[in-house]
Amino acid sequence: MSSFNVISTASKPHAPLTPISSAPKLYNTKFRHMHILDTLAFDALKARITVFQLYLSQNNPSNDSLSACKKQAKKTWEQFENAKHNLLTSDLFIETSNFDIFLKDLVSLMVHRCNLATFSHIMFQQLNPTLETLYIATDSFKYIMPENWSIVEWELNLDLKTQLYIRASNFSKDNYLDKIFPPNAEQPSSRLTQYLERRDVETKDVLTSQMEHSPESSQVATQDQTIENDYGTPSIDQSDGLIRPTIRSNKYVESFRRFHKFSEQELNQQLEQFKNRATDDHEITVQSTDMELDGFTSMDPLIGSSSNVISNISNKSPSKSKSVVETVERQSSMIERQSSIITAPESPEIPQDEDMIVEPIELNNNKGSPKKKKSSALRQGGWTQRELNFLIKGMEKYGTSWSKIERKYGNSGGPLSRRTQVNMKDKARSELDRRLRCGLSPGVFSQVR
Repeated sequence: MSSFNVISTASKPHAPLTPISSAPKLYNTKFRHMHILDTLAFDALKARITVFQLYLSQNNPSNDSLSACKKQAKKTWEQFENAKHNLLTSDLFIETSNFDIFLKDLVSLMVHRCNLATFSHIMFQQLNPTLETLYIATDSFKYIMPENWSIVEWELNLDLKTQLYIRASNFSKDNYLDKIFPPNAEQPSSRLTQYLERRDVETKDVLTSQMEHSPESSQVATQDQTIENDYGTPSIDQSDGLIRPTIRSNKYVESFRRFHKFSEQELNQQLEQFKNRATDDHEITVQSTDMELDGFTSMDPLIGSSSNVISNISNKSPSKSKSVVETVERQSSMIERQSSIITAPESPEIPQDEDMIVEPIELNNNKGSPKKKKSSALRQGGWTQRELNFLIKGMEKYGTSWSKIERKYGNSGGPLSRRTQVNMKDKARSELDRRLRCGLSPGVFSQVR
């Protein structure tokens, strides 16, 4: 079995792992902003793996140097996430399919590296990945593995934990990031300001004006000022007086070879050439496959990822949209029972990332009484991580007395306020079936047999 290998080509994601965000369907961002994200992804990845390696090499997990590295890793991750949220999306992973068609090939490697940084953060932020984390990792391989790799090969469950530990501990201190970020790839500069000056010398004044008046660019510029003292040489953290570890990014930070000498005007001309290559026939094809370019496919494995598409289809003429909506509804209800990310029975606490949920589907249905709307619309949708935790907690205390669980947690504003007793019973049964199929302990769900 191959270990956690490094890939030189980006994989094509099939469906988002997190809900569709409020961002537009197509990512409207400038090409240079992707290089900014690429830089921040590198910093976040290196800081996170540095923490994990230090954790493996130290006998005392509460060591001061480990604590300082954790703070650094948290800070670099927040910088990357904030920039990604402002420039692209609030989803966990970036979808290549959501870029304009003439940009997809240009940004595919950068998107891959950003998703790789996200994957490493998921696996190593707790230093001891739990069973739920492994489920997330299995689902997210599509974002970091090439298409010609068999997904079945990576269905490793608990073996994955051992494999990732061995792979991370064997990284060369000097060269492991060179393998993940190959030196022949186009790389951004270590500093946003250096990158802008190198690539946009002829239009520096124009770009400075853009940076001042663009909310997106000013956000990233502010972040870069914070990054300025964090990389390249050790610095003192004023909050705790500890010396942060040196992060040598010089090998990675080669100016990317193809565009760094271009002015803003020349780069825009290059991008226009890519855009103009689309023929009239191709434009018609793009319009006819609008749903696919929006990131929607009929095999979407998460119910929440289709909500915006269903909403848009419902707004069109009923005669044309009825069959499509019904098809998506059937797929969503079928897949809902299979795609929940599970929390182990012995860990009923609410996870820190409980906001990463599957959003409920809300169809545009103006018929029926308000009472029917409440039961059909508000109580629809996939189960969130938080709801499942409280269902487990309720079953541990009350068994299969669904009325007691509903009285305890189903009041207005309560964690299970969207769920009826029938919903709880059905979820418990489907969860029992899923665990038995996967060879897992049924836990509290064995009570519904």
